[in-house]
Amino acid sequence: KLILNEEIELIKLDNKLTNNEFDDLKLERINEDLSDLDEFIIDSSCFNLKQVEYKLDDYIDPLIEKLDDDVLAYMCIGHYDNGLAAMVGGSSKHVIGGAGETTLRVKEVTSSLTMSDGPAGIRIKQAYGIDKKGVYDVTLDPLMEKMIDFLPKLSKPFILPPKNRHGEIHYQYTTAIPIGTALAQSFSDSFVSGCGNIVAFEMEKFGIDLWLAPALNIHRNILCGRNFEYYSEDPLVSGRVASSITCTVEAKGNLGVTIKHFACNNQEINRNNNNSHLSERALREIYLKGFEKCIKESNPKAIMTSYNLINGTHASESRELINDILRCEWGYTGLVMTDWIKTGRSFCKKIKYDAPYAHKNILAGNDLTMPGSPKDHRDIINALKKGKISHSDLVHSASRIYRSIKTKKK
Repeated sequence: KLILNEEIELIKLDNKLTNNEFDDLKLERINEDLSDLDEFIIDSSCFNLKQVEYKLDDYIDPLIEKLDDDVLAYMCIGHYDNGLAAMVGGSSKHVIGGAGETTLRVKEVTSSLTMSDGPAGIRIKQAYGIDKKGVYDVTLDPLMEKMIDFLPKLSKPFILPPKNRHGEIHYQYTTAIPIGTALAQSFSDSFVSGCGNIVAFEMEKFGIDLWLAPALNIHRNILCGRNFEYYSEDPLVSGRVASSITCTVEAKGNLGVTIKHFACNNQEINRNNNNSHLSERALREIYLKGFEKCIKESNPKAIMTSYNLINGTHASESRELINDILRCEWGYTGLVMTDWIKTGRSFCKKIKYDAPYAHKNILAGNDLTMPGSPKDHRDIINALKKGKISHSDLVHSASRIYRSIKTKKK
């Protein structure tokens, strides 16, 4: 048996995202007779206390520092287009069917990050057209196809494929890998890595920089519509599988994953406005543990925040979650983005909580609001005028976005 000669502290943290409504369950220690076991004394001097300093990431890119506020506001939102299709993850200009990309409106930034969704591999459109004007869509997104009869007639021209373009049709097919739960059930790093190699190959083939996966929230509610994306009810298994596939996809250095949905996204009822109530101990030991393991073991290039609130604060707007825990405690330096259809709007007329806003995301350290919209840009500019955010806040978020763009393979 191992005996520690005195009680020690390994890391000293501040309380974050606390909820005083809960009393943590404390189990009584069971006294066992271990007298027949060999004893090994552990000297407490072998351990060093780590003290976390809670401060902002002070990285500033020289190019970004020179940009004015209007341009910086565009940097901090995705490249938006007209139409409802962009709102459901189809706003990429370079990859037909891609989920979105960083802005193309800043002339000083000559590249962007193209993103693709896909909980079971890369999700892009199977067909596209090319004519003298360039690449265009020839198919209707399956989700929009289900919604089309319920949408106003005025919106249909922005959703339906163009009728006046008759270019050459091309096809692009991707591989369906097993869903997240099935990957975890394999308990095999080599199998998970094999699937990651497929994803990485197809990302390079189709020009995708960020894969909007893997997803590793805890299986808590059997009715959660995203359970198939998530790995397990066990944070150790979830973190291990996510770390394995992240390391494989990012092995070449120019590709990136986006682990999600950070954090406590465990049900789909009222997905944009549900509030996850939990104690800090449950948060740290269960719901954040898998994310922490994945980040520390594989350092994913991006993280996507979740739709829900955590103890009354939108995850995308939570400074304690994003800046304090993620960046300061875990040492994460990558890109943080929102989930899609997230800011300043709601499809519900009566909601208990205010919708999140792009400028509040920036204050929390959430760099990129996706998929982006004119309303997001106006929100940031108005917040600057009213002194709610500063030029420096924009520079820091835009610098982190640009740093991620620069890691692309030249």
